[in-house]
Order: sequence, then structure tokens, then C-alpha cells
Amino acid sequence: MDRADTYDFLHLGLFCHGVASPGSVTAAEWRDLLDRAGVKGAFAGVSPRRYPADPGTFFEFPHALRAIPRRHPIPGCGRSQRWRSVLPLMCGDGSGPNIIGNDYRR
Repeated sequence: MDRADTYDFLHLGLFCHGVASPGSVTAAEWRDLLDRAGVKGAFAGVSPRRYPADPGTFFEFPHALRAIPRRHPIPGCGRSQRWRSVLPLMCGDGSGPNIIGNDYRR
């Protein structure tokens, strides 16, 4: 990220494995990364206060993803035959969660 342009928005989901291990990145260090966002940086579905021992993350992360407003369409989503079998899982088919937030049927 040091060499990339500033991202306007950063949403960070963290895998909470339950133990603060030596050498693990702390929530404060992740917050420093999120603070680099030009407009907004936020944890997605994880409590930085409880990280890395936040078992609720596994349930909250999908809700956090759906709460992120759509800003731009995902380039190429649905245009390749190779992806047709996984698109309903990634982009939604109208019967379940729309993980990526893009309607590939357009």
C-alpha cells in the first residue's frame, strides 16, 4: 500500500482465531492501515476491541459486506463463460445473499 494510490474506502475483515500470537498484527496496527483511506476506513464485521478473540466475526462479516454501499460495478463480472458456474454464489441469483453486490444479469 505504500506504493499504491490512496484508496477512498477500505473495509477490512479479519480472521479471528482466538489467540494473540507473537508476531500477529494487532487491531491498533490494522486501524493504522484503515486510517490511510482517503474517505473512510472501517473494520467489516469484527470488533477491534475483541480481536483476535471475536467469534461473532464469522456471523457479522456477511452482514457487514452487504451493508457496504455499491459504488462501481465490478469489471467483467459475468462476461466470462468460465465464471458462469460460480456467479450465483459470488454475485447473487436472487435467491440468496449477494456477496459481491453486483447483479451479473445486466
